[in-house]
Amino acid sequence: MRQSLTILLIVSLICLSAYPQSGWVAQNSGTTSKSWNVYFLDGNTGFIPFNSGEVAKTTDGGTTWNKITPNPGGYLFSNFWLNSNTGWITGLSGQIKKTTDGGATWNTQTSGTTSHVFNIKFLNENTGYAAAGSGFTNGALLKTTNGGANWTTSASLPAVAMFNIWATDENHVWATGLYGKLYRSTNGGTSWDTSSISGYPELRGVHFINNTTGWLVGGFPTTIVKTTDGGATWTAQSAGVSSYLLSVCFTDVNNGWVSGAEGTVLKTTNGGTTWTKEVTGTTVSLYSVFFVNSTTGWVVGDSGKVFKTGGLTGLEDQSLSNGTSPGSFELSQNYPNPFNPSTRISYSLPEDGLASLKVYNILGREVTTLVNEMQEVGSHSVDFNAANLPAGVYLYELRSGKYRSVRKLTLTK
Repeated sequence: MRQSLTILLIVSLICLSAYPQSGWVAQNSGTTSKSWNVYFLDGNTGFIPFNSGEVAKTTDGGTTWNKITPNPGGYLFSNFWLNSNTGWITGLSGQIKKTTDGGATWNTQTSGTTSHVFNIKFLNENTGYAAAGSGFTNGALLKTTNGGANWTTSASLPAVAMFNIWATDENHVWATGLYGKLYRSTNGGTSWDTSSISGYPELRGVHFINNTTGWLVGGFPTTIVKTTDGGATWTAQSAGVSSYLLSVCFTDVNNGWVSGAEGTVLKTTNGGTTWTKEVTGTTVSLYSVFFVNSTTGWVVGDSGKVFKTGGLTGLEDQSLSNGTSPGSFELSQNYPNPFNPSTRISYSLPEDGLASLKVYNILGREVTTLVNEMQEVGSHSVDFNAANLPAGVYLYELRSGKYRSVRKLTLTK
């Protein structure tokens, strides 16, 4: 009976993915301020920081956006969230702030730089990286190993502004900046290899799906490049447009998107061998694109513009739950995702009780049990190592008392 119900959940998930909303649809952000960045935890919960100093949150896939109060303040560039409670925002003049209560309060962290912090990424609750710059110079690469209580600056300071940063694990990190500069580390930022992309573009976006395969995008000139050896060498891809490209996001080795100036959104289904331009219905610059799976994503930009494509707003996660789940019962999207070979799964329990967290393959067969014990109310996390499993889509299920939730994760190799 249990396996039949699990298979039914999987079928429901596949059906939802098979009938996505088509095209890009405008959403009402409630502001006309510019946004440089968007981040989603799953198909429902997402966050957008604005240059007005506000942060907007949605819990229904963007159907409604509400301002998080009190206003964090300051011109904001980037945000990153581990779960619905813990997140960071960055801004002008070295600004980094952290919340552990969903944005109700924000604590200022000492970044150690006066440059603008353009982007921030975290691997877990302790290890995070940030990229910074001021004007065309004063670049900085920052790292923390205690959740941002302390930030250290790389000894080999970049001579140019750094716009974006990406990490796949504790060792492999990439950062991009002006004049085609790429900084690459294989030891967690202890040392960096420096190289330049042909044409010396302003490299704005970086995304790696594992330690070897990644993409960079930029402008002046229009640039998309791909690596399959961790960044040692890069191959140019044809964008088919002349727009300044600003952001890149991939959900697996094949499916990816790029956003840029003049309302540009490009899509590939073959790893970038070919890119096609999508209709967004806008001409404003779109600074950040983010997808939670191969069909559902958002893009944000000038004048408070937010667009969504795919998904069945507000229904995806509900269809995978059994019973009524209060706000304190939460199964977060694993991070990183896609992953290879390890990822972290975080969740919250509304009360003390027996908790069960299991992983299933796409056929509904149990792969492993990660948790099966009495646990206290509150937040928990567990690491899942899939080194011995084949690449593919898996599901993980959390049960506790009358509550239940299921999510997808993608293993790449």
